[in-house]
Amino acid sequence: LVDSELLSAKATAKALTEYGIPMDQETSLKLFTWITLDKALVFIEEEYGVLLAADYLQRKAELTALEFKEFLKPVPGIIDLLDGLSVPFCLASNSEHKRLKITLEYAKLAPYFVGQVHSADDVPLGKPAPDLFLYAAKRNNISPDKCLVIDDSPTGIKAASAAGMAAIGFVGGTHVGPGLSEKLLAHGAEWIMHSHMEVQQLINSV
Repeated sequence: LVDSELLSAKATAKALTEYGIPMDQETSLKLFTWITLDKALVFIEEEYGVLLAADYLQRKAELTALEFKEFLKPVPGIIDLLDGLSVPFCLASNSEHKRLKITLEYAKLAPYFVGQVHSADDVPLGKPAPDLFLYAAKRNNISPDKCLVIDDSPTGIKAASAAGMAAIGFVGGTHVGPGLSEKLLAHGAEWIMHSHMEVQQLINSV
């Protein structure tokens, strides 16, 4: 939906540096992209021996909001795709609800997902477990085998496969690195799409 990963990685790197763990954006992107906040905190404690203070989360949220407010943009083509969809759709993300709220607001996408924002906060296990996608499908009274997942992460594609859902591996974001297409295919993606125009063409052809 949005090119948020680079901005989030920058905010995380800044916050960790302030709390005594010097880090740059590239390292932050590599370590924390696509994992839940809880898993990130566990990793930091195990890898760096630092149990972050409770106010770290507030500081990280503040820095993320500042980055999003100034720089966050929708992925090119997503608004045209959403406007053209004739089937129900929703958002299912490992991000916490607070971050999803500001993400959608700053990218001006909130009106598209009223009542249809699902977070790892809502289930026992986030991606790569299937819980989140199964929860979203159940909330919409749709069988998993009738769902199509669009995800840009190996964890998301793995979750879709575990949930019995067809999946598009999306590689149109600015954070995409070498070899991502191969990783997405290896985790169960049935298609690799480089733009939302391609996604729209596939959906229209079904």
